[in-house]
Amino acid sequence: MSRVRLTISFRIMEAIADDARSSNDADYQLLAKYVNRIRILVASAQEEDYTFDLTAHFGSAAEFDLADELSKATFYYCLAVWPEWTTQIFEKKTENQVEREVSYRFRVNGDNPELGKPAFEVRIEKIRKYLLSDDQSSLQKPWELCRRLAQLIFLAIVVPKQDEVSLTKESLTDVVNQLRTNFQSQGKEAISQTLDELQERSQSMKSIAKALTKVLRDKSQKVILQAQDRSSEQFICVKSSIINWDRLEGATLDVRKLLVERQENSSEQVEWFKHIEICEQPATSGLLFSVKVTAELSEYDLITKGTRSQIRAKRLLPQKLLQVCWVPRSWQKGEDRQLTYELSTNASQAETEWLLPAAIIVEYDVETVKRRKGKGSEENKQYHAAAVTAFAVLVYCCL
Repeated sequence: MSRVRLTISFRIMEAIADDARSSNDADYQLLAKYVNRIRILVASAQEEDYTFDLTAHFGSAAEFDLADELSKATFYYCLAVWPEWTTQIFEKKTENQVEREVSYRFRVNGDNPELGKPAFEVRIEKIRKYLLSDDQSSLQKPWELCRRLAQLIFLAIVVPKQDEVSLTKESLTDVVNQLRTNFQSQGKEAISQTLDELQERSQSMKSIAKALTKVLRDKSQKVILQAQDRSSEQFICVKSSIINWDRLEGATLDVRKLLVERQENSSEQVEWFKHIEICEQPATSGLLFSVKVTAELSEYDLITKGTRSQIRAKRLLPQKLLQVCWVPRSWQKGEDRQLTYELSTNASQAETEWLLPAAIIVEYDVETVKRRKGKGSEENKQYHAAAVTAFAVLVYCCL
């Protein structure tokens, strides 16, 4: 299902790019180039040999096929501008189908709250820190190493410069091969140079995010209709090669591990993922069975930042109700230095907004249930919990 949602995210972005391509605005054109490069690279990786062998620089584990990384749905989290899906808990099951709600939210290169930098720049820093670090412990995680290298290659290809021409399938393949040659011959030196070049494209990513925001704000309905036409129906196609047929033929009733397992030198953790494809029609060669998936896209209302809406709610109470309201009070020192027992902050609103004409009001001194600071803080926590609980039980017994 993650692959289905990934395919839908591609269809959404293709519809956005088609709309942006018709504009003469430079930011819109940059957005169209960005989406087009991602689409071409993913398609090209399925046809070309994009195997990178960097074992001379990072050890025996640094050999991977870029197509394997691009087939993983979570790989695209490295993109600072892209749709991100979130599965909701709402699900309805019928006899023949399951309906599930999925929300697509757009990453728009927002600032990282901890570092105060755009997401694209933070991603580059993480890749730099991992690949160019002198800490050898990081290189002991082969899957993480290959993913970071693949992310760097991917971003270096798909993020365009401000005035760069559009890439065709052939020219993009040349770019990949050039990167592979540089990385395999120069190692970390080429990686550092590529990271520096990516850093210079930070403004491009900001422009792409700005253009995406404009399209979603002004032409969302048109985009949704276009994306709906492209992704309304898909099929999860499972190939017959997913089964270990030799093991199945000699199987007993209690046989296990009937699915294909990864080869001894394979980096793939779940080998049978390779035998599942998402197709527009169930016409895959060697098909075992397929599952139909229907998607219906809609849009939630968005409120521009800065505007406010007020909604007033009124409680509808049953006729027979005994209200018990806990109202905090505390001793306040006035200007004449006299202590008065007054309602705590915001508690005065209870009389007008919450209290019913007939109710039981339990007023309590805040100091009696306040946690004390000092030595033996852990013991004080236990005494505080016991006191609050005892106070609640006492009030309940009195009532």
